[in-house]
Amino acid sequence: LMIRPQQKKQRLQQEFLKELKRGDMVITNAGIVGTIKNLSDKLVTLEIDEGVCLKIVRSQILESANALKDAKPA
Repeated sequence: LMIRPQQKKQRLQQEFLKELKRGDMVITNAGIVGTIKNLSDKLVTLEIDEGVCLKIVRSQILESANALKDAKPA
């Protein structure tokens, strides 16, 4: 009974990672927020500030942060 919800969550995460595209704003497992600039099968290039990019492993992307795009900085 405990395994089924974990499998569902893992399947949803895999689908999310497959659907990533340029311009999506995401949050990594480390809490870094950035916009996707380039994608490959294994790597994602995130722009975290103007001209500052990081290459990370695709599986380290936790969730979408597109809702933060519209938020005004404090």
